[in-house]
Amino acid sequence: MPSAEKQSVELACPGCKKKMKVKFIKIIEDLEAKCHKCGSKYLFKAKAVSSLKVSLRNLDSAEEKVGKILETAIESAETILNKKK
Repeated sequence: MPSAEKQSVELACPGCKKKMKVKFIKIIEDLEAKCHKCGSKYLFKAKAVSSLKVSLRNLDSAEEKVGKILETAIESAETILNKKK
């Protein structure tokens, strides 16, 4: 499972307005987010969730690319060691 799908989002419950912490994977798999306090829920449209899934995969790809670029930058960086007196 891509790492972005493991991340969570905070939503306000549509019923009791309490904060709900929902993992993206739960939204993707169940197409819903249910409040554990009052039982109210969001029912997500499959098309919107499909777009969310694509965006999360693109985010994972971008994070991987940034990591590789940073690694290259570190490897090619000049280092200056501070001499002790």
